[in-house]
Amino acid sequence: MTSGTGIAGRAVPAGDSGGTATMRFTKWGGRLHWCYPLEPLGSDEHGHWFGARAGILLRRGDEEPVRQRHDFLTLVPSAGD
Repeated sequence: MTSGTGIAGRAVPAGDSGGTATMRFTKWGGRLHWCYPLEPLGSDEHGHWFGARAGILLRRGDEEPVRQRHDFLTLVPSAGD
């Protein structure tokens, strides 16, 4: 399985291999804020859809990871600021 990276709150899929992506939110000066893995689900007229299952680990900055208690979706618009 391959992995992708995201910058400033953007997730970038690992390509068409069905791999994972990493969502990375940064704050002032490029400091890491939140970081967690996502599964690319597909794209439509709204943008790129990613999903995560309950039980994944989310990490905020240098803090200990926390386990996500429910599934969730993330939409990354195809265009915009």
